[in-house]
Amino acid sequence: MIAREQKIKFLEAQVLSQLATLKLNSGDPKEAVKLSQESLEITQGLKKDNQWKNLSISLELLLFQQLDLTYEELGDTESQIKILNQYLQIAQQLNNEEIEGQTLYDIASPYLERSEFVVAIDYLDRSLKTAQK
Repeated sequence: MIAREQKIKFLEAQVLSQLATLKLNSGDPKEAVKLSQESLEITQGLKKDNQWKNLSISLELLLFQQLDLTYEELGDTESQIKILNQYLQIAQQLNNEEIEGQTLYDIASPYLERSEFVVAIDYLDRSLKTAQK
């Protein structure tokens, strides 16, 4: 992909992300998921190119946060947990303990929602240990 095509693809991913935010805020979370997933697919494709890797990772993390909120709005805790675990993997790859600790904390929330207290406590303990490093 030439540089111009990559810029256009990145812009497309950004626009889809913004549209997803608007859809979520206007009460259409299902459409927000669809748009976020489209943006995420483009972003993950661009991430393979070193020139776009850092920008793509930033947008990918933003999209994971957006999907977390959207799945929470939909009450889809299974998808929420899945997306938060993907977010956690990136935080660990980046060796970013602050993001890792926050994400572990965030993962506990859907488990609390589902009354899976043992699992929630495990994630909260891991979050606390990360914060205390």
